[in-house]
Amino acid sequence: MHRRTWQKEETQVCQKLGGERRGPDQSGRDQTGKNDCVDTPGFSVEVKLTKSLQYSQLWGYVDEAKAAASKLELPIAVVRKPGESKDRRMVLIDFEDFWKFYGGVAPGWESNTGGTGEGPLPEGEFEAVEDE
Repeated sequence: MHRRTWQKEETQVCQKLGGERRGPDQSGRDQTGKNDCVDTPGFSVEVKLTKSLQYSQLWGYVDEAKAAASKLELPIAVVRKPGESKDRRMVLIDFEDFWKFYGGVAPGWESNTGGTGEGPLPEGEFEAVEDE
């Protein structure tokens, strides 16, 4: 795969999330990786354009996003196979992380679902939605 192909994929995904591609600045002082996008509040994003979608490999992508995530970022991996439409990307999230961020705090959900509500949005950012 040509280098520019995956760089374009990272750029497009980051822009859709309201941010920008990080570029070559990929590891910090402690040699831990950094996520692929900057200025995507609430998300640590790992973008992958890969021919192989093996289960263990998918978990590896999620783990990369987790390693780069701050406490207030939901780690996600955005994956697409080369040749697939850009409208057919998958977002991978560890269910435990999803539950920690969103379980029980979204409008209309039962209040006893067990989520902590410690996700990227401060408590009180949600408004009740009335059924019409």
